[in-house]
Amino acid sequence: YYYWRETYDGYELVIRNVTNLSIVSEAPSTAEAPAVLLLTEPRFANVLYLESCQGVGFSGLSVGHIEGGLCSGGVLYLSSCDKVSVDNCKLFGCGTVALQCHDCDGVLVENSLLTDCSNSVLYARYSRAIVIRSCDIDLNGAMPYLFSFSSCEDSIIANCSIGGGNDGQAL
Repeated sequence: YYYWRETYDGYELVIRNVTNLSIVSEAPSTAEAPAVLLLTEPRFANVLYLESCQGVGFSGLSVGHIEGGLCSGGVLYLSSCDKVSVDNCKLFGCGTVALQCHDCDGVLVENSLLTDCSNSVLYARYSRAIVIRSCDIDLNGAMPYLFSFSSCEDSIIANCSIGGGNDGQAL
């Protein structure tokens, strides 16, 4: 159900073929101050990689790399996953992308803070029903693009606040 995949400068955690998994903080938390930290040190590793999973939920977590700076690993990578929810979490860089979806169906990110990623907030390929809703997106740097969809269907970004300081805009 899990293994450690070697990357250039360390290992990334891969969770595979899991159904109905919830990783939830029992302590009170907000997206700005999650109670549970899920961190990685290798900059070339994704913090968490899910492969062929269904019904996975995250709530009250802060997920990211230990140190800022240049890296090529993302934060949360989903491959061939269905019905994944991220609620009340903080996904942060130096990860290149906060959320990557490849061949996924039914991914919901809501009430979360997406910040400090170097390239993008979302990169989705061959996926459907990707929803980013009621999230705070802090650019806090120069991202080449915010969202990238390639061969995707029925996806939406709604009621999100996008800012890089005091000039936040709603999307």
